[in-house]
Amino acid sequence: MKIFAREDSFSLLTLLLAVVCVSVAFRYPADSSGFPRAVATFLLLLAVGDLVRSAAARRGFAPDSIDTADSAVPSDWRHFRAALLVFASAPAYIVVARLFDFEIATFVYLAAGMFALGVRNSLLIVSVSVGVMLAVKALFFVLLDVTRTSTLIFGT
Repeated sequence: MKIFAREDSFSLLTLLLAVVCVSVAFRYPADSSGFPRAVATFLLLLAVGDLVRSAAARRGFAPDSIDTADSAVPSDWRHFRAALLVFASAPAYIVVARLFDFEIATFVYLAAGMFALGVRNSLLIVSVSVGVMLAVKALFFVLLDVTRTSTLIFGT
């Protein structure tokens, strides 16, 4: 039963975050807010879907691939603490991105997050961090033509 309580609390927190994001995104002028509105709406749909899935699992309609009665969930809080550390470090990512650059901040954030979650293969950490950083850079700055913000140390 504890698993459901944690899942429900995570789902409700995600739903609350999604509602806040949607309300902020829909305050922007319509001509410049297509992408934030789409992301916020997608987050809202995921949060609602997660709540529906959690409610269905509580009523016995859990998918066969997820065995909630199994002891596969670790009894210690090591994984929960690592995930909390990664999510709580997001404000630090924003500060580093403002001080230095998007590329440096993204690489450091992803590498540190993977290390905190238990990945110890340095080649994997570097390749995934560089690959994701380049993919996000291509998506936002090339395809979507998002304007880069100036940084305090490197300028524009």
